[in-house]
Amino acid sequence: MSCGHAHEVAEGADLGRVACPRCGAPHDRMVQLRAADHEGYARACARAAAGDREGALKALEEALAGGYDDFERVESERALSGLRADPRFADLMKRYRSR
Repeated sequence: MSCGHAHEVAEGADLGRVACPRCGAPHDRMVQLRAADHEGYARACARAAAGDREGALKALEEALAGGYDDFERVESERALSGLRADPRFADLMKRYRSR
C-alpha cells in the first residue's frame, strides 16, 4: 500500500515497517524521493530568481515528474512568485497535484 506521497528514506531502512510521515498511512513499500528531485526544485528556484522563466519552468517540471510533491512550498516559494502568473505554472500544479 502506498499513499502516493514521495518520501525520503534512509538507505537500508526496513521499508516494510514505516509509515508516511505526512499522512501516517502504513506502507508495504515507500517511494524514495531522489536527491536529484530536490536539486531540480532548487534549480527551478535559482533560475526563477535569475529571471530565467523558461529554465525555471523546465526544472520545476522535471522535479515534479521525478516525485517532488511539496506543493505548498512550490506555491509559497518567494523565488517562484514570478512564475505564478504564467498559465504553464498553473498547468503544472494541476497536472502533478492530480497524480
